[in-house]
Amino acid sequence: RCQIIKFLNLPKDTIKTFLRTSYNIDEDALEWYTHVSNGSIGEAVKLMNANMFNKNETLINNLFNLKARDNFKISKEIQDGIANEENSFEEKRSYLKTILNLILNYYRDLLLYKTEAVEKSYYFNSKHEDLIKAQSNLISIETIIKIIDHIFVAFDNLESNANTNLLLENLLTRLAVTSRR
Repeated sequence: RCQIIKFLNLPKDTIKTFLRTSYNIDEDALEWYTHVSNGSIGEAVKLMNANMFNKNETLINNLFNLKARDNFKISKEIQDGIANEENSFEEKRSYLKTILNLILNYYRDLLLYKTEAVEKSYYFNSKHEDLIKAQSNLISIETIIKIIDHIFVAFDNLESNANTNLLLENLLTRLAVTSRR
């Protein structure tokens, strides 16, 4: 027999204090890891060990300037981040899920900005408000929703053990083509 125990998310201040005392990271990264970890110290540490703050910075700039012809280059950059012979298949999938979540967070922020639904503090990428504002002025709410649907399809394909190279290349191409209409 088993029993399910649900742990509540930790307050952001608790995570921030832990990261500040245990690691030497700058304030922007500290804020980002605290926000993106969704109340989990383990998730914050995992993201930090994978240097996801810096990878997210690069990813946002790539998404902002995304063109269909860039899909192979950006996909290769992402794949290089998981191309380690020591990583198991599950670790590689977990890393790719994290990348897909970062992409989803960016388009979520665009949608929130476009709909003026919440204040800036709720954005995952509040540091990039200028890019979010510029991008949201270029695409419609319907387009953002289509892009988010493409990301969810990529999640489903990843769960179905699709080829990760093709999955990324196809997703990035769809994002570029959809956002330029």
